[in-house]
Amino acid sequence: MAHWLTPLGRNEEALAAGLEAVSMYRALAANQPVEFDAYLGNALSDMSDWLAAVGWNEEAVIAIREAVDLSRTLSPHPVFKDLADNLETMSTHLTTVGRHAEAATAIREAADIRSASPQST
Repeated sequence: MAHWLTPLGRNEEALAAGLEAVSMYRALAANQPVEFDAYLGNALSDMSDWLAAVGWNEEAVIAIREAVDLSRTLSPHPVFKDLADNLETMSTHLTTVGRHAEAATAIREAADIRSASPQST
């Protein structure tokens, strides 16, 4: 639902729907992490964009960092495309809050993943 609200400029409603999705996936992942951690990571990544859209930039960094951390722990290995995508998003949000060195590190890691793994493009 949140994806439909954003193009209409209804960012606060998109954020509310995103928060609900994260809450739902967090509960599901607590009981079945193998099945739901990837969904939780995607929901956190989306939520980071909605947080940024309403000006909650530090909170956006926190959400995307959690998504990156989840992407790193997916078994048997991280889903490299998701990890690279999340690192790029994290770089954007870090730049917005003026944390340029961290942003550069994140974007370099994303580029390294993409160049080393054909499935990450």
